[in-house]
Amino acid sequence: EGMEAVRSAKLKREFRVVKGRYVKVIVGERGNMLLALCLAPIIALLVSFVLSGHRGEVTIGTETFRKVVTQQGQMAFVMTLVMIFLGIFGAIREIVKELPVYRHERFINLEILPYLASKALPLAILGFVQVLELLIVLHLFTDMRPPLVFWGQLFLLVPVIVAAMLLGLAISAAVDTADKAVMLMILVIIPQLLFANAFIRLEGFFGKLIAKVFILAYWAYDGLTALLPDSIVQAQRRDPNFFLLDWFMVVLFAAAYAGPAYFFMRRKDGPYGLSPIHIIRCRR
Repeated sequence: EGMEAVRSAKLKREFRVVKGRYVKVIVGERGNMLLALCLAPIIALLVSFVLSGHRGEVTIGTETFRKVVTQQGQMAFVMTLVMIFLGIFGAIREIVKELPVYRHERFINLEILPYLASKALPLAILGFVQVLELLIVLHLFTDMRPPLVFWGQLFLLVPVIVAAMLLGLAISAAVDTADKAVMLMILVIIPQLLFANAFIRLEGFFGKLIAKVFILAYWAYDGLTALLPDSIVQAQRRDPNFFLLDWFMVVLFAAAYAGPAYFFMRRKDGPYGLSPIHIIRCRR
């Protein structure tokens, strides 16, 4: 118990130190921080211009209803992709850009978990702010139905952007240059487009299996459409969806993405999976 208490205190101390330094770096880069905070509302405004409906419009007639059905599905898909993109993009370079510093601190016995947590927590807070910005602008300038769906969307999209951020950290940990990280980001986002079951409807067994097992966007989009009125869901001819199941799967994806991030950080320790100082201790 004494050794566990010492190690726990060490992990907490390392987390506070590394997180404090990372926050100072983020705040110091004011231009990047301002851009990160402006991305979500700017994208939301662009979406509003393209998909804006007539607020308070009474849905009468087949054509008007069909337009509403299409618009609500498009907004759900756009929200899904924007959150995934912002999450991955915000984290994609955060490890690889300071790889020499990490290797030096790892050599003097920095633990991996505090280091990853020091990245994940500030990025998660930033992601929460971006989700709020996106939803507020969309609910102000588009015909979101029903309006009270805001809280359900917030409840779902926060873990979506956190999961995407953890995926970005995993990619950043897997490569040794920022250029490779960006190329991998493109390779990861394209399947999110294809297998979200949105503008390309998945019909075959294997297509749905791949989407359900590997595609975050599938569950995020399914969860957002589950919040729509039943008449719109039925008009989209979608399978019955369950919001809490979708939310649980998104959280599961976030936990699953944390695993590869830790694994790839371990791989950077060398062929034995240990830092040099650990190897010296083992030889003693």
